Order: sequence, then structure tokens, then C-alpha cells
Amino acid sequence: MHEEDWGEEDWDDDGDYDPEEEGTASCPECGAEIQLILEQCPECGYWLTEADRRRIDGPKYRSEGLSLMAWVVAGVVALGLVFAAVMAVLS
Repeated sequence: MHEEDWGEEDWDDDGDYDPEEEGTASCPECGAEIQLILEQCPECGYWLTEADRRRIDGPKYRSEGLSLMAWVVAGVVALGLVFAAVMAVLS
């Protein structure tokens, strides 16, 4: 699609962007509240590293990971029970 093919209805910007909806965290260096979308603290100039981001975002990802693991374990247990029931019927 070329630029001239874009119409008003193709633009997906409602104009209601609020950067505060992105979430905030404390700067690891100075403790100032910073938006998670930033790469550098506006207060002290500290550059957030990948390790900082993992530490900041970690609990969210860990809880999702545990939830996924719980579903996998439940699925394996359910398959084991079905297999055991089928084997009991066949014997």
C-alpha cells in the first residue's frame, strides 16, 4: 500500500494517548518514578539496562510463566488419568 492509498479511515490514532497508561517504576539509580517506555531516567540520566528491565518487569513474567507451567502440569496429569482409564478398560 502506498502513502497516497491511505485514507482518513485507515489511520488508527484516536488522539487519546496517555503515556501514564504505560506504567511506571522506580529508577534503580535515584529512585525517581519513571515511565516503563523510557530508556533513560529523566531525573538522573541513568540508562536502563536489560537486567534492570527484567528486574522491573520480572514479577509479571514470572506469574505468567508459573500459570503456563501449572496448565502444562495439569494437562499431563489429565492425559495420564485418561491413559490409565483406557488401559484399565482394555485389560
